[in-house]
Amino acid sequence: YVLHLPKKSNVSFKLGIAVHESLARAGDIWKLTQKFTKDNIIEIKDVYNKTAAAEGISDTNIYHDGMQMVLARVNDFANGDILTIEDRFKVTTNEGVMLTGAMDKVEALSEDSILVTDYKTSKYFETTAELKADIQLSVYDVVASIKYPDYERIVLSLDYLRGDQVFTYRT
Repeated sequence: YVLHLPKKSNVSFKLGIAVHESLARAGDIWKLTQKFTKDNIIEIKDVYNKTAAAEGISDTNIYHDGMQMVLARVNDFANGDILTIEDRFKVTTNEGVMLTGAMDKVEALSEDSILVTDYKTSKYFETTAELKADIQLSVYDVVASIKYPDYERIVLSLDYLRGDQVFTYRT
């Protein structure tokens, strides 16, 4: 990213972009209405269709797989009150380490707990040990503690769109 090198394109990356874009739109709608109407579902599907086409997803099996992931999540979208969707960050820790990225979804579970979710379109599911050591979730934990200091507890999640959402935390 720093050197602005060209990204190697592959169908999994393209699928991830299409799914993330449509779920980001779903999150924007949910933040406003706390539900999805039939028209909202059509709009979310349209975002997926346009992004999949723009990304060049031509394999119909992959296209339909992505649409199924989006529709499954739309039917079970929020665990709490959504604070942000695609929360882009560039923060510096007290030690001077700069962290940049984006958290897919941040929700308030209670007045003292938040949930940071990262969507995963891969077919690989991390083991419990891998989940506990996942560096991306560890970075999200640090960033969330900086960006959301009023929350005492940070729950971290990988939302496997082909399966279940799994949860962890850092101490």
